[in-house]
Amino acid sequence: MGDFAAALCVLIIDNNVAHPDTPIQSPGGVLRAMTARHQAGQLRLNQSLVAIRKRKGKQVE
Repeated sequence: MGDFAAALCVLIIDNNVAHPDTPIQSPGGVLRAMTARHQAGQLRLNQSLVAIRKRKGKQVE
C-alpha cells in the first residue's frame, strides 16, 4: 500500500472512532485488518469514503 492509501486509511479510521453506531475500539487492529485486505486485493477505500460522506449529510455524486 502506498503513502496515499495509507493516509486515507488513517483518516478513515480517525473519522470512524466517533461513528454513531459502531465506533472503532481498536484503531491499530482496524489498520492491520485494512492492510490485510489490501494485500488480498479486497480493500475498498472508495466505499468507506462514500459512507462517511453520506453519514455527514453531504450529497454523493
